[in-house]
Amino acid sequence: TTLQPTDALKLPNVKHIVSNVQKDNLVPQVLNLHPFDSEPLSRVPLPGLHRRTRAFIKVQDGCGMSCSFCIIPSVRGRSRSVPVDAVRRRLADLASSGFREVILTGIHLSSYGRDLEPRSSLLHLLREIEDARGGFRVRLSSLDPRLITSELIDHIAASRTIRPHLHLSLQHAAPAVLRAMGRPVEPGSYQRLLDELRRASPDAALGADVIVGFPGETEAEFEELRAFVETSPLTYVHAFPYSPRRGTPAADRPTLPAAVVTARAGALRRLSEAKDLSFRRGLAGRDFEAVVIRRTGPGARVLTANGVDVVVPACGAPEREIVRVVVRAAHPGRTEGEAVR
Repeated sequence: TTLQPTDALKLPNVKHIVSNVQKDNLVPQVLNLHPFDSEPLSRVPLPGLHRRTRAFIKVQDGCGMSCSFCIIPSVRGRSRSVPVDAVRRRLADLASSGFREVILTGIHLSSYGRDLEPRSSLLHLLREIEDARGGFRVRLSSLDPRLITSELIDHIAASRTIRPHLHLSLQHAAPAVLRAMGRPVEPGSYQRLLDELRRASPDAALGADVIVGFPGETEAEFEELRAFVETSPLTYVHAFPYSPRRGTPAADRPTLPAAVVTARAGALRRLSEAKDLSFRRGLAGRDFEAVVIRRTGPGARVLTANGVDVVVPACGAPEREIVRVVVRAAHPGRTEGEAVR
């Protein structure tokens, strides 16, 4: 359900509304509403914020696509990009603060730069920020496979700055369901893209978002999706049960029985777990660059360049530091490694 701010203020215990465009200033607004003994804002401790080991930069917002299930274009508007120079300045600030890995995020990151003057692109942004100083690494958030070019793939594969970990918004693999979703793309193009990504970057983690139980999805169409995931180079999927959003075309269509949707989502999640375990086991005995994301006594948890969370029993590096680790063993839900000295 979509609430207008005036409606939300009428709900029990709702005192203040922060709009989407104001959310970057959420903490100051909350502190102004609930001051801590009149302490100046700069002196008020903010638990947890200082412990962030990787930084996030939102370089794009909004979306100009027209997927039938998505409310984002209505509530966030058309795609808007942060100019390249502003991104570079933000990166410099984060590097000076000690961050070594930065995640570029956006509602529709693949559309980056199309609204700028002069027109730019995600590829142009990546080329520009790789020239910046700071020794940081860059990880990308979700990408729309319909806007990924061979030139972008080649650049990511050859880069020493961009992490080989790509997550795609595939959504489905049955042609009829994709058309109903407002995404008129043939699954064969998805397969070719994934094959190209795997050839260019053999060790990359390749993930995808998929929606199960979309209105009208038949058992045969779900099986098309399941078979696609099983035979593809994907290393994992995030399977989301369809949830209607009021105001979207898909919300007016009859939904599938909840038990059917739950069963289908469970089947894909089990498949994803099996593929993820197989991928991680295939890395055993090899070393990778990684960032320390949490200290655990004498050891640490690290995230490898290709997106694997590894437990390292003995690691003296501090959080945020870039290290190298050897993957030793992979188990369901856990990967173990050893620091390279």
